Amino acid sequence: MQKHTASQLQTYALIFGQAGLLQESLPDDSYYTQLQQEYAYLKQKYQLTPVNPACWNLLRLRPQNFPCLRLAQFSELFFSHPSIIQDIMNNNTHLDYLRTLFYCNPHPYWEMHFHFGKLSPQKHTVAMGRKTVNLLFINAIIPIMHAYSHFWGDEFLQARAMNLYESIPFEENHITKCYREAGFPAYNALFSQAILELQQYYCTHRRCAECGAGCWILGKYKKNSTFATDLNTLDP
Repeated sequence: MQKHTASQLQTYALIFGQAGLLQESLPDDSYYTQLQQEYAYLKQKYQLTPVNPACWNLLRLRPQNFPCLRLAQFSELFFSHPSIIQDIMNNNTHLDYLRTLFYCNPHPYWEMHFHFGKLSPQKHTVAMGRKTVNLLFINAIIPIMHAYSHFWGDEFLQARAMNLYESIPFEENHITKCYREAGFPAYNALFSQAILELQQYYCTHRRCAECGAGCWILGKYKKNSTFATDLNTLDP
């Protein structure tokens, strides 16, 4: 990828081609044909094998979340900021600056398309919104930072990853909403991730007796227990 990030066409062609989304014949779509031809050359040059396009899920998705549009945003991100991985891993890079890197507009083609070869009825926004960027940090970027810091034994990067969770708003979804309404703290993304962890590994499997929160709720901890005190007095 690094060898071709100077070319927008090649960057998009590599990503869409490897995603298996350039295998159809769409002679009336000139942009698609350009990408397809460019990928055919790169595929032959590097002996590339694309994934099965059947892997992509289109069910119950809003148009803004369709794979083609998300991959276009991803492609533009790598084209506009080839050093984004280094920027993310840099301990001195501020969260607000990292967010701005993701607010890039893909190729104008995507202002009138959600899929290749299918014209949208009207022009739409193609840049990622703040909420989407926050979700990317929560579910992808920060976990990668955390794994990278563990692999290299970088304690500063590990601490920064946790600090980034604290800098991002609480993730609101149908699971975290139930816990927040039940009285769980909801100060930032660190708390929403903790709730999702409890739900996945304890609540779903009814392991209440093995969970500190579950034991407290069931009355196995006294009212003056450390856990109950911490939960009720925790500051944002």
